[in-house]
Amino acid sequence: MAQTRKRGRRTASLIKCKSGNKVKSYSESVVDNWLHENKFSFKYEPSITIEGEKLSPDWIIYGIKGRTFPTPIVVEYWGLLRKEGRAAWVAERLPKYMERKAYKESLYFGSEFHFIGLFPEQLHDLTKTLASCISLYAMDGKFDDTLILQT
Repeated sequence: MAQTRKRGRRTASLIKCKSGNKVKSYSESVVDNWLHENKFSFKYEPSITIEGEKLSPDWIIYGIKGRTFPTPIVVEYWGLLRKEGRAAWVAERLPKYMERKAYKESLYFGSEFHFIGLFPEQLHDLTKTLASCISLYAMDGKFDDTLILQT
């Protein structure tokens, strides 16, 4: 039987990933599984504090294949911002979601973390989209795709 977790007033089933994490959506499981399969050191929904504000980003990436990054990377998946196939309830929640997104981004930029915002349209090729951003941050601005693509 799937475990459940309250999300607002609704209860949603969680999806178990290869890493052992239990995530809120299929799309989050795609990201979590990709991080796990590429041997990243990461946490799902850790509790952090920035400027006195408690946050739970979707992921923090600390390193890869035993190597620790100089600066941890926060990854937020903006799942409600898909361009097509939105559920009807999304339109009602979107203004507040966008406000929260902008607020969280303002805290991440200028914090002790690097930040990557990931959108639904980017899920089809995480090796191209997420890997390039992570590689740039991990290598202090010098792109090195071998960091991610080596097995």
